[in-house]
Amino acid sequence: MTKSIFQNIKFSLTIALLSIIISFVLFQYSYANTPIDVNSPKVQDFINQVSKKHKILDKEYLTKVLKTANHNQEVIDKIKKPYEGLAWSQYKIYGSYAGAMGYPQFISSSFRHYAVDFTNDGHRDLLNNPQDAIGSVANYFYKHGWEKNKPVTLATNITNTKFKALKNIKDLKPKFQIKTLEKHGVKVSNANEEIINKLDNNKNTIVSLIELTDKKDKKDSSNPNSEYWIGFKNFYVITRYNLSHNYAMAVYQLSQKIKQKHDEALVVLK
Repeated sequence: MTKSIFQNIKFSLTIALLSIIISFVLFQYSYANTPIDVNSPKVQDFINQVSKKHKILDKEYLTKVLKTANHNQEVIDKIKKPYEGLAWSQYKIYGSYAGAMGYPQFISSSFRHYAVDFTNDGHRDLLNNPQDAIGSVANYFYKHGWEKNKPVTLATNITNTKFKALKNIKDLKPKFQIKTLEKHGVKVSNANEEIINKLDNNKNTIVSLIELTDKKDKKDSSNPNSEYWIGFKNFYVITRYNLSHNYAMAVYQLSQKIKQKHDEALVVLK
């Protein structure tokens, strides 16, 4: 399951990185406040070169991206509006076609609202300063309601499928009490009961139900292998950064591995 999730994330990151190539054309046109003519020989030549070099980006996809950029307010904001505390010229910023930039891939509006000068050097530098990037992502989570020292997600055991009848069961936003899900066949594993008992509202706590599906045979969509987890408010906060529950779960599981290695290193040092 985890391997499959990380393969999806790797694919998404590949798309994001390759999209940086497109920015050369986007910003050349955006800076001049000129709509991109996707039928012009110059742009068509660009599309042909990129699609030949990177098979994952076909001509149809690239054409759609460039057309979208003509109406993308995030790209326009990046070019036209001044930024406070920048460590670089706003006219030299490169990013994806959607306007995302730097380590955390913040879009223009996210930079304005959530970027912080974590190193106190007078600049909010998300392109070159990992500390500023980490602090800015933490601030993004904080502003969206992250609850310190509270759980993110817990694995469950499915005893029956009554939960599938619940309305809006696939919504990312928490809306079901834990005890309601239990009545409909979703049981928190015994190993996690202690965590539930320590919550302020115990089983009255509002959560979401997360389904992670790993199709063993991608050609056979009728044979899925699913895991079910309950997601707390903190899981929902991660999805404010990226709407995919697969992304949010991968981020969470990776963070746990990093924390584990960090804790092990501390033990060795002691």
